[in-house]
Amino acid sequence: MEQNYKNIDGESSASEVGYNNLLSRDGTNDLIGDANIDNTNAVDLSNGINSNNSGAVIGAGAINIQQTTLTQYAEIFIPAEAMNKTTTAGCSGLTKVEAGTYDVDYWVLDFDATTEESCFFTLRMPDNWDGKTVTFQFIWTNTAGLTTETVVWGVKGRAYADSDAIDQAYGTEVTVTDTWLAQNDIHLTDNSTDVTLGGLPKAGQWCQFKISRKTSIDNISGDARLIGIRIKYKFV
Repeated sequence: MEQNYKNIDGESSASEVGYNNLLSRDGTNDLIGDANIDNTNAVDLSNGINSNNSGAVIGAGAINIQQTTLTQYAEIFIPAEAMNKTTTAGCSGLTKVEAGTYDVDYWVLDFDATTEESCFFTLRMPDNWDGKTVTFQFIWTNTAGLTTETVVWGVKGRAYADSDAIDQAYGTEVTVTDTWLAQNDIHLTDNSTDVTLGGLPKAGQWCQFKISRKTSIDNISGDARLIGIRIKYKFV
């Protein structure tokens, strides 16, 4: 196959059969060697760019472009409708709230301002999960508060393999602090730090998570209303 390449003034071209003989920017100097796309050969040139995966560049002022492996993430959203209050020190039951002006209905779990309360949910982790840590973002609103006040959410979890006893300890709890913005507004926390699940986590395992409002270290005066959480996990 024959390919022609013009220099930037559009007047000159180079033609070779079976490989690409490229012209330099000014149209006078040929680059040494063919176009390097086979992941094996270096490019020998001045001010040249090597776009293969070898990372080798020969020449003064060359730019070395290397391939980088990026960590990939996926997300799971768990709404309040998928959670339940715990038997011991549980939050309120699932409550439907209407924002009255435009009749917008949404579901919440209310967490008291003075007593630490909790809810839980279960989830089979996806088959592509790397089995390591996860992070959480909380979506919440409130019944009352001030701009100087904060809420603190806690989360911990455990992974279960086949034949594991259910009655076992969760992993270490991680907390996220968020500041009150306005009554009945959506509030989005930052992502939590990494949450390490108890057990021996692996892809596809059944997991249980416990969420609590940490009233001993927060100070929002009204109930904190949990709308949902976003789980972020690494996948392979």
